[in-house]
Amino acid sequence: MFTLASFFIRWLAITALVFATYNPSGYSYLHWLTEWQQEQFALKAAVGLIIAGLFWLMLVAAWLVLRLIGVLLLAGIALSLSLTAWQLGLVPPTSASVQFLLLGMLATVLTFAVCYAHIRYRLTGQVQSRILQQLQG
Repeated sequence: MFTLASFFIRWLAITALVFATYNPSGYSYLHWLTEWQQEQFALKAAVGLIIAGLFWLMLVAAWLVLRLIGVLLLAGIALSLSLTAWQLGLVPPTSASVQFLLLGMLATVLTFAVCYAHIRYRLTGQVQSRILQQLQG
């Protein structure tokens, strides 16, 4: 059963993945990757492949469920909310704070994309049979 707690847990996991991949604080996979040390190359490659695989799963889920229109609509909503928060002074106009806001919106968009099938089922009772048909053949 899909609940608000289920959504929140997914949001936390996806937010952790997004901010672990890159964040302006300097403690992220991208920053670790650019500090070149030959002895950690295999570990960096393995972690990078895991992160790429997780992002691939989320992007495929987003594309299968939302298609181009849904992805563009969610991205547009997230961008307009980000700009509104910035214009209202809720977010200081520094580079780091804007980056944090945009990364948070990216995580939220990916969470809605991953959870959309569950949310739609809870609201309408309809199962995403189109996706099941595409996956079967």
